[in-house]
Amino acid sequence: MFGMVKSLFLEDPSQTDWEVCAGISAGSIVSAFVCQTKPSDPSGFAKKLAEFERRLLSPKFHPLTPWHSNSILNTVSAFLWHGSFYQDGVESLVTQNLGPLHRRLQAGAFNLDTSKYETLTTLRGVMASSAVPVAFPTVEIKGQQYTDGSMAHWFPIVEIEAYVRRPGPKRVDLLMCYPLDREGFLRTGAVPTHRKMVHSMAETVSQRNWLTYEADCARLRALGAEIRPGVQYVKDLDWTLRIISPKLCPYSDFTHMSPSEMQRLIREGMESVERKAEPLSLHIG
Repeated sequence: MFGMVKSLFLEDPSQTDWEVCAGISAGSIVSAFVCQTKPSDPSGFAKKLAEFERRLLSPKFHPLTPWHSNSILNTVSAFLWHGSFYQDGVESLVTQNLGPLHRRLQAGAFNLDTSKYETLTTLRGVMASSAVPVAFPTVEIKGQQYTDGSMAHWFPIVEIEAYVRRPGPKRVDLLMCYPLDREGFLRTGAVPTHRKMVHSMAETVSQRNWLTYEADCARLRALGAEIRPGVQYVKDLDWTLRIISPKLCPYSDFTHMSPSEMQRLIREGMESVERKAEPLSLHIG
């Protein structure tokens, strides 16, 4: 997703002049990154892009803190005493790389005390939105526990619905980190392993994620949009939607990240933008 933002900016800085940035899980981190500068500040945005990319590509970039350096001991300790594989989730990533917000941020998180999805607007909310269950501990905000927003939604459809129903013309850029079809979606989340139980668990999680994603897509279709890469216009609500999605690529995370792996992901994001060019289509609901 960072590569998508970078490519959009290099193509035309005005494309990243979003007033509101909404995201769930890792998407909330990138949204918070965009919010580090005000809209219509290309020089400031270019500086932040270069700075953030240098940190991502640094061999020292290891934002996750295990309970023990030994992976076996860490796994045993997590299961017996902690309930998560890492100590602080993405807290160090957020606190060390993100500062004051200069645009409206919306980070989707799941409130475990109420079993409801909520839109949070602070960097603490970004930590909550990215707190993947089991991998990371929950995040406490005002006495309540929060976890990854993907428990309820796979992309910020709640925030999109509220935005496009406002009066006047609207533009939404929906940046996806996975293919939009079922086969590509499931393969992206596949974990290559010969351990049958691990494979079964990963497959089950991927199927559950697909159901969540499909439910979000149904709500997007109800707004008059199609789920496909490119640009489309929905006349009834007077909004333009652009969807950017990558080709099939292996999923990666921060647990075993290397500069070359990070560069590959950034490059794929940039290529997703380069492939986006499609004619504007009119949808009349």
